[in-house]
Amino acid sequence: MSNGDELKELDLDAFKKFHDHHGGTASIALVEVPNPHEYGVPVMEGYKILNFLEKPENPPSNMISSGLYLLNPEIFNHADFSKDYIMIEKDIFPKIAAADKLFGFPVKNGRWFDCGTFERWSKAIEEW
Repeated sequence: MSNGDELKELDLDAFKKFHDHHGGTASIALVEVPNPHEYGVPVMEGYKILNFLEKPENPPSNMISSGLYLLNPEIFNHADFSKDYIMIEKDIFPKIAAADKLFGFPVKNGRWFDCGTFERWSKAIEEW
């Protein structure tokens, strides 16, 4: 699954191997940014994500969710389908983290651009 407002370039084979090796319900590709308070930030122990903080005031690190996820079908067991709207970062990731089934894959030698605003989109066009 991927957010639609970012450009991503990374080794998908390595990400899949990581996900399969750790056996979690979900894995998040993580990238390092200078402004993590604007994004979803994992609280980690090794590669295990203990908690997922959406736009925290005081982020624990500069690693953020790249918006790229590998999910096993059991992810649907953690969704409350009685809700009109489900946000994976707020409604599902915390439950999976509490069950020790959420992992973070640090992207190495990749590129990532947030295109969620006009200014960021323009910058991505210039630098991509």
